[in-house]
Amino acid sequence: MQLTLLGAVNLILRELGETPVTSVDETYPTLAQILPALEDARRTILAEGWWFNSFDDFTASPLPTGEVVLSEDTLAFYPEDVEKFTWAGRYVRVTSTGSKVVGAPVRGRIVLDMPFDELPESIRYLVVYRCAYEVYVADFGEDSTARVIAAKMASAYEAARAVHIRQRKLTLRKRTPANQWRQARYN
Repeated sequence: MQLTLLGAVNLILRELGETPVTSVDETYPTLAQILPALEDARRTILAEGWWFNSFDDFTASPLPTGEVVLSEDTLAFYPEDVEKFTWAGRYVRVTSTGSKVVGAPVRGRIVLDMPFDELPESIRYLVVYRCAYEVYVADFGEDSTARVIAAKMASAYEAARAVHIRQRKLTLRKRTPANQWRQARYN
């Protein structure tokens, strides 16, 4: 069974030593802290770019006006040609002039935002424990309970990272610097 938003909130409440709720719409003072912190943790973690929300070979096409506008769910865009283009919020700009009129498609790596209920399970737990840690430390400071939550967060990060590596099939052979080194060695 997947971790729902309500399940996530109740897991955070348990970590904080508080009573679970039956709905995220309840008037409960701690929910006013948890829900925004959960949103912040989700966006911060997704901004790293994981196997499910980042795409290396993305091409952003210009509008008829020549502007390259990225969707609202874009957390980051890294143009391939960084000397020529830069990402500034929703727009790609020409680096030398700052103009929004690019006039051509721009290739790069895009990182997209996703709602909590569409995240892989390992990422949901990472978001939950990061949120629990942030809320706990903000209220009570760094103590033994905070360290326990931090250990759970680190474990969730390792689990998510392991899935990321398996999904991306990250190897040294595929990496450009390794290929350049290998070619230089044999030439």
